[in-house]
Amino acid sequence: NTGAARLAAGMAKVSGVEIAHPVDVNMMFVRLPGAVHRALIAAGHFYYTWDEAADGSVSARMVVAFNTDFADIDGFLHVAGSAR
Repeated sequence: NTGAARLAAGMAKVSGVEIAHPVDVNMMFVRLPGAVHRALIAAGHFYYTWDEAADGSVSARMVVAFNTDFADIDGFLHVAGSAR
């Protein structure tokens, strides 16, 4: 969906984020640096994680509903891009 494509395009610009697989319909799989993951969780965002490494990085599955507001996606991307 267009929301998942918007999320993937934005996350691809975040330093250290690795897109693990091409976006399929409404899901994306990524590897997040620890700082990005911690910032997103602290801001109240939720996604499924696994495989946490000693450096705090995690693998994550993110799902975007067809009716997700682009402002919510942009807010998520702002937090991810601002993480230090």
